[in-house]
Amino acid sequence: MSAFRLAWRNLGRNRRRTALSLAGVAAGTAALLLTAGFVVFSFRGLSEAMIHGGLGHLEVASAATVAASGATLERPLAAGLDDWRELQAAIEALPRVRAAAPTVHVAGMGSTPDGRTAAFLGLAVDPERERRMGFD
Repeated sequence: MSAFRLAWRNLGRNRRRTALSLAGVAAGTAALLLTAGFVVFSFRGLSEAMIHGGLGHLEVASAATVAASGATLERPLAAGLDDWRELQAAIEALPRVRAAAPTVHVAGMGSTPDGRTAAFLGLAVDPERERRMGFD
């Protein structure tokens, strides 16, 4: 008798044990699928929130800037793009591109002559292009 046939016959000998085993496997599979779906949903939601929150779909930087700063959002202000207007026009000429907008993010510390210090965040945008991109 083959091992498969023996195993199949054994499943019918104790139906309660078989049903409990199948229920456990089904519950575990359902839990795994629900958890995986939640994780995928969370990452997609985070991605969409970052895109529509102002970061956009794409960041363009020079190769030297990326090599110097690595995989971070912190880029030196002096390392901007010299030909950004031409690059912006070329990007906007691509099909399915609604708009391309330059932005500058600045963070720092400011102090007064009497010694008070405060942190600040700055964001420079082109409001008309931001509206065209849907970042109202």
